[in-house]
Amino acid sequence: MGRNGTSWSELGTGTNALNANDYIGCLATDASGKVYAGGSFRNDSGECYLAKWNGSSWTETGTGAGALHANNTIKTVVVKNETEVYAAGIFTDAGGSCYVARWNND
Repeated sequence: MGRNGTSWSELGTGTNALNANDYIGCLATDASGKVYAGGSFRNDSGECYLAKWNGSSWTETGTGAGALHANNTIKTVVVKNETEVYAAGIFTDAGGSCYVARWNND
């Protein structure tokens, strides 16, 4: 939800809403005002993903081969700048080890 100075409102509504199907556990922002949200919510492929608010709508950060493909909850997000975003949580790699994921949008 966003704050407009007098009351709380949802950040995005209708087709622009996040519509998370499970809990949102972490938030971060970058210098340009984009908001990143992670948690236990999943995309249509059943993977947890990092959502990004661009000022008017929510989208998945990375898609297809460039998606995070998290098989479990994203617990923390850190934004260095708009092209370097880090996520960590309970998700694991092919070997079963938890790892820190880096989004590099260069």
